[in-house]
Amino acid sequence: MAEVSGVDTLYLAPGSPWENGYVESFNSRLREEFLNRELFLHIDELRYVADRWRMDYNHYCPHSSLGYMAPAAYAVKFFGEGSAFLKAGRIRDLHPEN
Repeated sequence: MAEVSGVDTLYLAPGSPWENGYVESFNSRLREEFLNRELFLHIDELRYVADRWRMDYNHYCPHSSLGYMAPAAYAVKFFGEGSAFLKAGRIRDLHPEN
């Protein structure tokens, strides 16, 4: 997918979270808003709830870094709905079911 979008890959040393602030911010949000608030009794329950959280995060939660748009809406606006980037699967589920 990196080739499709023209992105170069970069090796980050283990234990160096300051080198990738974007993913560290996401991981922090995932931990605070999801993992620390739930107790799962079965892996299928975890998968279902995680998928619902991901859909909410990507489709309904405005992000200040994206001009207070949800990531899926921003991706469509930025790349266009039929773009190779979106077709490559980078942004899944552009039209979520409620």
